[in-house]
Amino acid sequence: MPAPEPSAPLPTLETHGPEAIDRAWRQRVYQGDRVPQLTARALAMGAVLGAVTGLSNLYVGLKIGWSLGVVITASIVGWAAWRLAVRTGISRREATVLETNAMASTASAAGYSTGTTLVSAMAAHLMITGHHLPLWQLMAWILSISMLGLFIAVPLKRMLINAEQLPFPSGAAAAETLRTLHSDGGEGRRQARALMIALAIGVGLQGLTSVLPLLSGSLGTPSWLALPSSLPTEAMVEAVPALGALVAYGWALEVSLLLPAAGILVGWRVGWSIGLGALVCFGLIAPRLLEEGLVAGPGYRNVVAWSVWPGATLMMIAGLSALAPRWRSVARGLGIFRRATPERDREADPVADLEVPPSWVGYGGGAAALGCIVLQVVLFDIPVVVAVLAVVLAVVLATVAARVTGETDITPMGPLGKVAQLAGGVMIPGRPAPNLMIATVSAGAAASAADLLTDLKSGSLLGAHPRRQFLAQAVGVVVGVAVVVPIYRYVLVPDASALGSAAWPAPAARVWASVSTVVGQGLSSIPASALWAAVIAAAVAVILALLEHGRPAWRPWLPSATGLGLAFVLPASNALSFFVGGLVAWAIARRRPQALAALAVPVAAGLIAGESLMGIVAALLNSSTG
Repeated sequence: MPAPEPSAPLPTLETHGPEAIDRAWRQRVYQGDRVPQLTARALAMGAVLGAVTGLSNLYVGLKIGWSLGVVITASIVGWAAWRLAVRTGISRREATVLETNAMASTASAAGYSTGTTLVSAMAAHLMITGHHLPLWQLMAWILSISMLGLFIAVPLKRMLINAEQLPFPSGAAAAETLRTLHSDGGEGRRQARALMIALAIGVGLQGLTSVLPLLSGSLGTPSWLALPSSLPTEAMVEAVPALGALVAYGWALEVSLLLPAAGILVGWRVGWSIGLGALVCFGLIAPRLLEEGLVAGPGYRNVVAWSVWPGATLMMIAGLSALAPRWRSVARGLGIFRRATPERDREADPVADLEVPPSWVGYGGGAAALGCIVLQVVLFDIPVVVAVLAVVLAVVLATVAARVTGETDITPMGPLGKVAQLAGGVMIPGRPAPNLMIATVSAGAAASAADLLTDLKSGSLLGAHPRRQFLAQAVGVVVGVAVVVPIYRYVLVPDASALGSAAWPAPAARVWASVSTVVGQGLSSIPASALWAAVIAAAVAVILALLEHGRPAWRPWLPSATGLGLAFVLPASNALSFFVGGLVAWAIARRRPQALAALAVPVAAGLIAGESLMGIVAALLNSSTG
C-alpha cells in the first residue's frame, strides 16, 4: 500500500485550541484504523532489529561514547527484509508504512533507551566501584529508568507534538524516509542496497581482523588470511625502530571502517577538530608530561589518566554553553513563558480513544518511579527523600530535554547529566557512587523520553495510532534490556579492567566518573598540572562558544570544543580514524552534496552496524575460549 502524502498544514496553537488541532489531525492525517500497524510480524521484526541495533549502539558507545539514532537504519533494513520475504514467498504481502513505523519504533526503543545509560553512567559506576551489579539488579535498574522515560514521554507528546507541533527534525526525516521507501521504491531501493552492501563489507573486514584470528587455531585456517588490526604492525616497528615512538603514543592507522564511518556521520568540522585535539594531546602534551615525570609512561592508560580532566572540562563546558543560546527552549521546557492560547474547546477530547489513557500513565509511570526509588534505596543506600527528588528531577530534566530536542534536534544528555550530578552532590555530598546513580535516574530517563518523542513525531506525521506505537516502544524497551544488558555485563565488559583501555576507551564513562570524583572528593583529587589544564580548557570552550554565537559565519572555521575534548579521552588511533571519516565527508559534500544525505549516511550506518556486530561475535568467541 502506498505511503500517505503529507497533508495540508494543521491549525496552529496561536489561533486554535489544542482540541481543534487534534480534531484536524484525526480527520486529515490519521489512518491507524484503515492500515495495519501493530502486527505480530512488525513486533517480531522490530525485536530482532532492536536487538541488533542495541548491540551495535552498545559497541559504538564503548568505543566513542556516543549513541547513534537507529530509527532510519532500522526502517531501511526492515523494509528491505520484508521485500525480500515477499519475493522469496516467505510473506504474501509487503508491510504497510505503519507496520514499518511500528517495527522502527520497537527497534529504536531497544537500540537507544537501554544502551545509552550502560556506556555512560553504569560504566562510570564500574570504574569507581570496581565491580558490577548482579545481573538481575542491573536489568531491573535499566528497565525502571527506561520505562520512567517512556511514561514521561506520554504527556509531553500531547503538549509538544500534538499542540505545539515542534519539528523534531530527526523524527520528521524518518517519516519522510518511510514515505520514500513505500512510494515508488526507486530511491528507497538505492539506499537499502547501499546500506546492505556496506553492512556486508563491515562484517567481512571485522571478520578478517578480529574473528578469523580467534578461529585460526581451532579450524586450521591459514594465519596469512587474517588482517592486522592496525598499522604499523610489530614487524614493521622491528624493521623501522623510529616507528616505535609513534606507536607508543598511540599513533596508528586502524584497519577498520567503523570510526571513519562515524566520522562521516559527525561531519568535517568535528572530524578535523578531533584530529587537532589528538595532535595537541598525544603529539605535544604527552611527550612533555613524560619528560616532566607527570605520567608513568607513554601508553594510552597513563596519558588519559591525566588528559581526562581537560578533555572532560572541554566537553562539559561545551555542552552547557550550547544550551545558553537556547535558553528560551529551556525556559519553556520548565513552564516559563508558556504561550497564551485561546479558550479551550468545551467538546470532548477528539483523540482520547487513540492516545495512551491517563490510567496507564498513572499506574505504569508510578510503578516505574517506585522501582527507581526502591532500587536507589536498596542497592545504593540513598535516602528515601533524595531518591524521590531524583525522580522529580527526572521529570523536570525530561521536559527540558524534550523541548530542546524538539526545537533543535540535539538531546543535551551530557550537560543535563552534569547538572544532575551537581544536584546529587548537593543532596548527598562526599559519596561519588550514589551521586552517580542519582544522576543516572534523572539524565537517563530524560534522554530516553526525548529519543522516544522523536520516534512519536514520525508516527504522528504518518498518521499512526499513538497508543499502538507506545506499545511497540514498550516492547522495544523490554527487548533491549533482555538482550543488551547481559551482553554488556558478561561479554563486552566482564570486569572493570576492560574499561579505559584502547579497546574500550569508554570516553562518556570517563567524563561521568571524573565529575563524580570531583563532586565526591573535591578539586584536591585532580593533579595540580591537570587542574591548570582543565582551567585553560574551560577558557578555550567559553571563548569558542562566544565566537560561535557572536560570529556565526566563522563557525565552519572554528574547532568544535566537543571534538577537541573527545580527542583528549580517545586513543590517538581512534582520533586519526575520525579525522579520515570527516575528510571523506568533506570531499563528498564538496563534489556531490546530495550524495552525502542520500547514500553516505546509509553506507556509514551499514559499516558501523556490520563491524560492531562482528566485534561482538569476536568478544563472544574470546570469552568462550579465554
